[in-house]
Amino acid sequence: MNPITRMMKRYIKMPLKYALPLLFIGALVLASTTGCVTTTNTTNNQASDITKYPTTGHSALLSGIADQDKNSRNWESFDVTWYNNTAVRDHGTVRSTDLIMTEDSLYSQFPSVEAASNYFDSMRSQYPVKPQYATQQIYSELVTGKPATVFKATEGADGNSYLIQEDAVVCQRTFTDVNINQA
Repeated sequence: MNPITRMMKRYIKMPLKYALPLLFIGALVLASTTGCVTTTNTTNNQASDITKYPTTGHSALLSGIADQDKNSRNWESFDVTWYNNTAVRDHGTVRSTDLIMTEDSLYSQFPSVEAASNYFDSMRSQYPVKPQYATQQIYSELVTGKPATVFKATEGADGNSYLIQEDAVVCQRTFTDVNINQA
């Protein structure tokens, strides 16, 4: 008889002696763990991150910024228009005794800070003046709780339009003041 056949016969006979107790122990372990389910609740920081670029639905960051704009003044009227999930325009009007002021802000969220910077740089020629004061801000920090790592701002030649970048958000803002004729 060849050595392989001899070895197979020896191991075929032996496993029943050892396999049955092992099978019994394995069955006990399986039966004891059946029905035991461990659930782990993990918080996905990326999914809850308000600055995350949206793949569906309106941008949570832009929604928060529009809400901040709405609550920033006692607007006589305030409208929000979504162009798509990553671009929103808000328009507010304030009236005083001799003046009507309107503010239009178009916010665009980009997938990255680099993409926002590229867009900002491509629009810079329309806003050639460096602003004297850094008062024109998006205030994304109020929404995110974190200061912007990138901040850029330029002003239009008319002094009433601004281009602002805070991280991955770019805002094009225009102010219009109209004097009311008191005649």
